[in-house]
Amino acid sequence: MKLEKQFYTSVFTKNFGDSNKELNQRLIKDIDHEMSINKTELRSFSHNECAWQSDTKLNKKYDSFKELGDLIKECSHLSMIMAWANVIFRPGGFSIPHTHGEKPNYTGVYFPHSLDDEYDDTVISTKWNQDEGTLVLLDKTSVNRVRVIKPRESLLVLFPCSQPHMVAPMVSNKKRYSISFQLYNKINT
Repeated sequence: MKLEKQFYTSVFTKNFGDSNKELNQRLIKDIDHEMSINKTELRSFSHNECAWQSDTKLNKKYDSFKELGDLIKECSHLSMIMAWANVIFRPGGFSIPHTHGEKPNYTGVYFPHSLDDEYDDTVISTKWNQDEGTLVLLDKTSVNRVRVIKPRESLLVLFPCSQPHMVAPMVSNKKRYSISFQLYNKINT
């Protein structure tokens, strides 16, 4: 895993690349199934009519989510407590600024799908060009400082639960899939 210090926060990233293609397809299939049978919960992605968020027990329900949990544990030495899916399915979908509390220690996001075919090696940018669907980490000490992460297929991002973050609004009709989770134990660096 790659460690970067952002503000005063440790942000860990890993891109599993093409090795997760088949898993990503199963994750999206399971998310689509869950979205078809369950209404949204009133949480950060569901404060608008353009997004959906599942309950927090998908890692107990679907083998694909259990497999993702095993991959996360293998690379980070963290265990998954709970996992949920987020889908923005039309323009205007976003998530409001929020944290995942103080405990457990870490939270994160995994992207089973990319918003476009464009790829570059820069995972975390200090410039927010108002790109749609980006994960935005907010500095607790200054509203003018952000770190922006563009969704890329197979990208895993881990950060402290107390880190404020949001998702920039979508402007296109592309679906933005992400999986969020809470983890426990310490990351070995």
